[in-house]
Amino acid sequence: MGLVHHEQHRRREAGLRLQRALSISVVFVAALWWIRLIESIGGWNLSVLGVEPHVPFGLVGVLVAPLLHASWEHLLANTGPVLILGTALLYGYPRASRIAIPVIWLGSGLGVWFTGPPAFHLGASGLVMGFIIFLIVAGMLRRDRTSAAITCAVAFLYGTALVAIVPQGNVHISYITHAWGAAMGLLCAVALFRLDPVPPRKRYSWELELDDSDDPVIGDLWRHPPPGKTASPPKPQPPRYRKPPRQPAEGDFDKPPRLH
Repeated sequence: MGLVHHEQHRRREAGLRLQRALSISVVFVAALWWIRLIESIGGWNLSVLGVEPHVPFGLVGVLVAPLLHASWEHLLANTGPVLILGTALLYGYPRASRIAIPVIWLGSGLGVWFTGPPAFHLGASGLVMGFIIFLIVAGMLRRDRTSAAITCAVAFLYGTALVAIVPQGNVHISYITHAWGAAMGLLCAVALFRLDPVPPRKRYSWELELDDSDDPVIGDLWRHPPPGKTASPPKPQPPRYRKPPRQPAEGDFDKPPRLH
């Protein structure tokens, strides 16, 4: 019964953690759509608040650029990855995500500000790349069941998205943001993959082998002989015959030695 209760408690905690991770991701995605809706209704152009490299005011974009998108298509392309990858990160790495998300957010923006080409860089794609790299690398380093499952799912769904790190000549895509997001994700994965404890391995009832002395029926009776019988002493073993050593014969010492 203890094993059953422990398994039920573990599943309940995992369910609550998944619900909390999904709720946070949904709230963040809703905030992205709300910001884009306000921008569209008000007729404003918030792209000027993106990261503008080498310009002092462009540092504002380090904080707000992941919240802004140039078009509805741009926002729609990032909605699914942010929702799925954010949930996976918060669920699989609740402790590491508290550090990884701010580092990827701010680190990718600062990297773009120092090294990016002159333009307004905005969008959550840097976060997406950082989340992909973090989840894949951290799972490969940890190799527990939960992390391995997340790694396989992320690699299957978004592994091909990593080609967006390589510049392909499209001036409307910020490849430098993708590259810095991936670099920050790799750094966080290597530094933080041990921060979350490894989840306990699921144990089955057939793995718990009880000792005979703990049997609720016979107890330790197997250790004692039945009533009325005494344990017979061990039978004496006959002495083993040992062949006497061979006596040297006459002429043995006259044989020449063998050289090896």
